[in-house]
Order: sequence, then C-alpha cells, then structure tokens
Amino acid sequence: MIALILLFLLLPVRGLADCVEDAALSYRISPLLLRAIESVESGGNPYALSIQTINPKFLKSLLDKLGIKYTMRPYKGRVLFSVQPSSKQEAEQVLNFLKSSPGVVTYDVGLMQVNKLWIEKYNLRPEWLLDACYNAKWGAYVLAKMIAKYGYSWDAVWHYNGKKSYAWRVFRKIKDLCRSKSSGFEYCRLITQGGKE
Repeated sequence: MIALILLFLLLPVRGLADCVEDAALSYRISPLLLRAIESVESGGNPYALSIQTINPKFLKSLLDKLGIKYTMRPYKGRVLFSVQPSSKQEAEQVLNFLKSSPGVVTYDVGLMQVNKLWIEKYNLRPEWLLDACYNAKWGAYVLAKMIAKYGYSWDAVWHYNGKKSYAWRVFRKIKDLCRSKSSGFEYCRLITQGGKE
C-alpha cells in the first residue's frame, strides 16, 4: 500500500487535461467518461470540497469568516455544503477545520471528489488530494474498482457517486463535452449522432 501511495506522489506535474487523460489511460477507462465525471464532480476546480454535516453552524461560520464561496442545502437529515475554495491554502484551511469539527459525517475532496471512505481506507492525507494529478489518479482508481465490481456499465458510474440519477448527469455531461468544438474525443461522433456512422 505504501508503494501505491508513493507512486502517486512521484507523478510529474502536468496540465489538468493531461492529468485526467493520463489517469483514465492508466486504468483503461475512457478519457471521455473520466472527464465527464470530473466535470460533474468538481466543475474542474481542483480545490472543490463537498461536506455533509449534522451541525452546519460551525462550518458556515468558518466559511463566512474566510470569505470562501459555498452553497448549502438539506440532504437526508444533514446539510450538504458545496465549497469552492479559490486556492489550495483556502482548501487546506477547511480540511484542517474538518479534523476537529463536530458533526461532520463525510466529505469529498478535489477534482474527482474522492470520498472520505477511500481516504481512510488507504490512509491518505486529504490535503494530498488537492493536487489535481494525484486526485485524478485516485478518482480513476476508484472508478476502476467500481468497473471491476459492476462491469463497464452505468451501474459502475452511479456507484462512483452513490446515486442512480448520477449516471444520467454523467451521460448528459458526455453529450455536452462532445458538442463542444474543442472536444477531441474519438467517441463523440457516435454519441452526438445517436450511434449512427
């Protein structure tokens, strides 16, 4: 396990698009699929955080004090915060707060929104996941685990996030990415033409 963590830390720093594509190719996942998941999860913000808490006043107070953008909404008897730090330093401040904050149920970190479950399972430090390339590799690894369990299917995609409706959000994002003129993905012609050659 230590060797796996060191491998991720030694990856060279590259552009965000390269990071996601390299991660996808490392795990034999469609780069288009991984890019769509990244876009749905964080909108491309490598410092994005998603936090579920049963005691929102402490987190709200911190975010307001630091001037960090966020939205909050009720979610299954908890409050879900979507936090958009503008820098690594801001994200680290929020992550440090989470270590001692009462009522935090779970959280997701960075570009691919790697969940606390995986962070704890592999003894990762959440701040490591603020590096876009490192995060993309872990996101691809998690998706590869879901594919190994559920097959290369929409079931694997929704299990990445935990909600069935998530697969439709990813599918719509794939279509959006394919419609953009800058898309260089080879599968886009089939998707945008409804599978017709």
